[in-house]
Amino acid sequence: PITSGSINSIRVYYSEDIPIVEATDRNNYRVRASGGDGSFKEGNEYYVRLNYVSYDSVNRIATVYLNDGFDLGDESYQLKIYNSTMHDLAGNVLDGNENLLSRDNFVMTFTVDTSHPQIVATDPSGVIEYVTDPNFDHIDLLFDENLLPIEATDPSSYIVVRSGNDGTFNDGNEVTVTIDRVQWDAASRIVSV
Repeated sequence: PITSGSINSIRVYYSEDIPIVEATDRNNYRVRASGGDGSFKEGNEYYVRLNYVSYDSVNRIATVYLNDGFDLGDESYQLKIYNSTMHDLAGNVLDGNENLLSRDNFVMTFTVDTSHPQIVATDPSGVIEYVTDPNFDHIDLLFDENLLPIEATDPSSYIVVRSGNDGTFNDGNEVTVTIDRVQWDAASRIVSV
């Protein structure tokens, strides 16, 4: 999963109630950062400080508080919950990968991305004073990163304005152009409006 919001805690939803002593033991959890390369195999990873863990036994939710309350930076992270010390109330050991066999650690990788996408190029490019092509019917926008398809293709995400036939803007007679369709090509990161 990728998150665009700030993170300084992680919620863990258990399928069964866990003894509070185990659910709140920081030693049962590890969060590490990839070291900037998105991989966890090179040896440049580092651990994120775990401050404490709270547990809501009614809803079976453990909340792992991280990084002294500061938000995690843009990076890939991995949460690991150790199976050897996590049991349900009947004493069954954690099945971390849901293969119906106990003794599996739970491992989840996630990425924090708080940077906003930027338009890095347009086609046509630059300031367009006159369009003489009678077949001109769209503008291509090249983004520096992938977008969520539902947002990229939502016409309300874009506004196209034309001058009020006087060739100028900001004089009150501009007209908002209706956007008929929006297409998103994830491979090229281009939105066509």
